[in-house]
Amino acid sequence: MAGARTGCQGVSWFGSRGMSLTYDLAVIGAGLSGTAFLWQLAEALKAAGWHGGSRPAGLRLLVLERQASMGPGLPHNPDYVLPFHITNMCSAQMSVCADAPGDFQQWIAEHQADLVAEHPEWAAHFEPMAPDAADCAHFPRAVMGEYLKARCAQTLAGLREMAVVVEVQTLCEALDLQPAAGGFRITARRLEADAVCEFASARVLLTTGHWLPERELDDFFPTVWPASALAQGIRDGARVLVLGSSLSAIETALTLSADGVFRRSSDGRLEFRSPPQPRRLSLCSRSGQLPRVRGRRGRRANQVLTEAALAGLAAKDPGSLKLAEVMSLLDAELRLAYGGAFDWARVVAPGGSPCQQLSAFLQEARQGDGTGGEVLWQTVLAPLLSWASRLYLRLQEGERDRFDREFTTLFFLHAATQPVRNAEKLLALMEAGVVEVIRLGDTYRLERDAGEGRWHLTHGNEHAETRHAVFDIVVDARGQQGDYRRNPAPLARSLCRSDWLAFTEGAYRGLAIDPQTHAILGRGSDGGTAPVTGLFAFGALTRGQMLDASMARGLVLASAKVAQGLARDFTASPAFG
Repeated sequence: MAGARTGCQGVSWFGSRGMSLTYDLAVIGAGLSGTAFLWQLAEALKAAGWHGGSRPAGLRLLVLERQASMGPGLPHNPDYVLPFHITNMCSAQMSVCADAPGDFQQWIAEHQADLVAEHPEWAAHFEPMAPDAADCAHFPRAVMGEYLKARCAQTLAGLREMAVVVEVQTLCEALDLQPAAGGFRITARRLEADAVCEFASARVLLTTGHWLPERELDDFFPTVWPASALAQGIRDGARVLVLGSSLSAIETALTLSADGVFRRSSDGRLEFRSPPQPRRLSLCSRSGQLPRVRGRRGRRANQVLTEAALAGLAAKDPGSLKLAEVMSLLDAELRLAYGGAFDWARVVAPGGSPCQQLSAFLQEARQGDGTGGEVLWQTVLAPLLSWASRLYLRLQEGERDRFDREFTTLFFLHAATQPVRNAEKLLALMEAGVVEVIRLGDTYRLERDAGEGRWHLTHGNEHAETRHAVFDIVVDARGQQGDYRRNPAPLARSLCRSDWLAFTEGAYRGLAIDPQTHAILGRGSDGGTAPVTGLFAFGALTRGQMLDASMARGLVLASAKVAQGLARDFTASPAFG
């Protein structure tokens, strides 16, 4: 690609020449978020009439990516995931194209033969997976990575055809970001050569995505990625405490049981044959609940919980909405769907053991609870999920804190459901005695005995009895940390130390943004906040405001919003006319 350079090579260096090559836009991070943004920007420029030679002054774009390749980021990178790790979200929700949600599914259909030929280990994951295959297929995370690499390369080529000069710097990590005359100064490090370089850009978009905490103890893994580190670093026969019982915890269980064998019994039930010395896993969380299992959604149209009703709630002034207003619509719709009162107690605290609960979730997903085999509550909930982030922003401050404290887990257990295939494997592991699920409640204690090299967990149970267990290893599988201050990346540390940026407060502290434009807010001398001109962000670092900040569809919609705004600015600017 013309103009593409890697590893901070070929740029102007501050100090050596006293000036730098100025970019019109710098994108820091080129995983799913960055790729989606680049795609949306190319589409928005095309819609605005940009084409080869139409903008003689040119638009200069810089892309910085810490990884060696652009597109996969962390969650879809074969260096971090294993072949049996599949996307938890439906493939129809994983497209980088805001107006074409089925693009990923279509791309797979076009490239399936080549993908399987090159990666035979993926073949089984292209088989139909009833009951959710019709409208919700799940593919290996690494397949999504291949899609992202392909779309990223295609997008960069398309931008070049529109006379956009694209400077790509892979294996280049941003270290610092500071305001400068006419824009921002970015300090970065070339990872291969450990050389520091600087760039100047009029605008900056932060799409740095997920981050990995640093490991400090041999017997404590602060993240489940890369999966190979778990598989290689935890000995056979170890007793492992897994913090969390949701999607990341389930993927941890699959990683640490990969040396066993899953097989179908004569009656079609999935069974697990353990290796000689299986690792024993205890998945623990306050609720002790597992994610619900994705079933088939029906065609039933909501009558109360409608797009119009949700838009009405979202139109309320920020900070004026109460949870009860949303819940009343949901409750009324569920009553209509089920023909009577909806059993909320079963949702909040389903009865039976975790193994019994998961078995029931699987049966519900396979058979449905509606006349057409659909799962009615999943059908009803679908419109609410797409509006959740907008409604979250409208909640009263106390109501938002209450949601974070009491309902976040419950929301994501139902919003981010697990695929049937993963649920079947988890149930087989539980029935084989390899995995158990522990409900911690609100009071528990986890302590490390450095002398004996063990972890001691003390907690209560539903009968108010005290339980005590000892573990060799602890794995934190609670997903992406919510507090951006805990991000060990140099850029994050620098931003968190800054006195010119505003941050949200609460459990999910992150960069404060204007949710309408995703412009990052700065702090004024008077204590107030205002958008920083030319500085934008979306993704995990904005979780304090955006409920779906790390969910693929939410990222794509956010990318479209930022891209369309920037395309309007570029098109209106005489510099590009």
